[in-house]
Formats: sequence, structure tokens, C-alpha cells
Amino acid sequence: MIFVTNSKNNKRKRANKKHIFYLLALVFNVAQAQPESSIGKEYYFYINSYRVEQYVTKNKHRALTFLLQAEKVHPLFGGDAWGASLDYCDEHDYKMAELYFEKALLRGMKFDYILSNALLSEFINSPYYKLLATKKDSLEKEYRSNLDLNYITFIYQLFGQDQIVRLSKSDLSTFIPIEYMHVIDSVSLRQFKEYIFSHGFPSISNIDYTTYNLTQSFFNHWFDYDTTTIKSDSIYIFFNNEFEKGNLYAGFFTKCLDYHYLRTTNKQLFGNYINYQKQPPTYNEFIDDKNIDRARELYSLYPLICDTAIYKNLILPKNYKYTAPKND
Repeated sequence: MIFVTNSKNNKRKRANKKHIFYLLALVFNVAQAQPESSIGKEYYFYINSYRVEQYVTKNKHRALTFLLQAEKVHPLFGGDAWGASLDYCDEHDYKMAELYFEKALLRGMKFDYILSNALLSEFINSPYYKLLATKKDSLEKEYRSNLDLNYITFIYQLFGQDQIVRLSKSDLSTFIPIEYMHVIDSVSLRQFKEYIFSHGFPSISNIDYTTYNLTQSFFNHWFDYDTTTIKSDSIYIFFNNEFEKGNLYAGFFTKCLDYHYLRTTNKQLFGNYINYQKQPPTYNEFIDDKNIDRARELYSLYPLICDTAIYKNLILPKNYKYTAPKND
């Protein structure tokens, strides 16, 4: 049994007042900082159009025009630069492939990925690979120098306190009741909100991919919302604003929304979950498999059909209808 003293109650009241202040300030800050235009939406319109032309319609020339337009809006994120470099390798344009590999390395992609990709043997045997190898150390050093180590450390600390409870539950269930996991979720969310209000959220170009995934995965436990109620939450407003500024990947909240829908309906809305135990792989069932792309487009995700170029033998939903990207 846990006894709470008056002193602890007073501390809790002060903490709650501080938390309310943070939330009010956060909402006010976001309302004042709404951007006039959406860099994120414009960037992903061109990137998604590039993917459609590259992988669906197979119009390589038109795909390139969309890629160049995306770069005019915002420097390519690491995964997009990496994808472009692989596409240039397919075209045997190793000079351009080397250029985009450089951009990918500056955004955190690993040089060893090139060596481990069996499809890149021709590039590896070209002089452009040797040129890239001479730049490897300086590119990786520049990437590391731009990392926000304070944020990365903070996220790993949150992850540590979260996991010590979850991993201890099975062995120490007598001492750590399951309700305490909800408590640690509430504590972690409060700490996260306080951190981003005080320090802001770094661009994803300044954090590694693991840290980004950890940040995103926390929201599976922090939120139990649907697509309507989540939009009124202050943290959603904050991150939507970060996306508008070009600091965030598309669809940041769609994973936790799909997680919520799968738990409550055994179906998903956006297509984040694929069952690889089945052969060929198939998506978990959809709530509305006729309007998947329309749902995805609201969060600037590429049309689902592009997944078939990434995941071989993937089966699209029976009633799936392709919807082309729109630049609203």
C-alpha cells in the first residue's frame, strides 16, 4: 500500500498547476505561430508525385521533375535522397546517384547500406563509389555535428523509465500493478510536453531515425483517440505545426491512430500495419478499403499502391481505388 503525505499532496498540486501553465502556454504559442503556407504539404505533394511517376506509371522523366520541385521547397530528407540515389543507379546514372548518396549521408543514412545492397554492385565498381568513399568520413562528421543530443538523450531517458516498468511487470507484478503503467505513461507525456514547450522540437534532420521512431512509438500509449478527437489535443496541434514548417515526416500521427483503431475495431484506416506472417504479405483489414488514399492524403502520405514497389508480392486490399496526389 502507498501512503501519500500532505507534503506530497502539496507537491502534486504545484506540479499540476505547472502542467496546466505549460499546456496553456503551448496552445497559445502554437496559435500564434501558425505558418502562412505549408512547407510540409507542398514538399510531400512533389515527393508523392515523384513516387507515383517512378514506381506506378514508370515515367522516369516526369518523376525527375517532381523530385527537383520537392528540393526547391525543402532539402530532401534522408530516406527520400536515398530512394532517389537508388533510382539513379537503376538508370545507370552513377554521377547523379553519387550526388544523392551524399545528400542521404548528410541526413543520417549509413554508408554501409550501400555495401549491403546486392543491387548496387555496378555502382560499387564505378569511380563514383570511390569518390563517395573519400567523402564518407566528412559527411558523417557533419551529420553528427548537427544532431540535437539534448533531445536524443531526453527521449532515451523517457524510453528507459517506460521500459523498466513494462519489462518489470511480468516478474514483479505483485509490486508493480498494471495500473502503474498508465501512471508512467501520464508522467512521460507530461515530461515530453514540458520539454518541447521549453526547448522546441528539432527538425528530423537533426535527430537519428531510431530517436524519431521512439518518439512516434510513445504516442501509441499516450493517446487513445480517433481522427476527430485527436485534432483538438495540444500536442497534435504542436506537431501538426512542425509538419507545416517542414520539420517532420508525413503521417506522424497515423501510426498511433491505426494502433488505436486496431485495438478497438481490429481494423486500420491508413495502412501502417502489414501481416508478414501471411504469404504473400497482406495488410491488416481496413475500416474503409475504398477510400484509403483519401484518408492517407489528409496526412500527406503517398498513395498505398506505391507500397507494392517497396514490399514485393504485397497484396493490395480487394476494393482499393488509387487516388492521385493533389496540391491543395
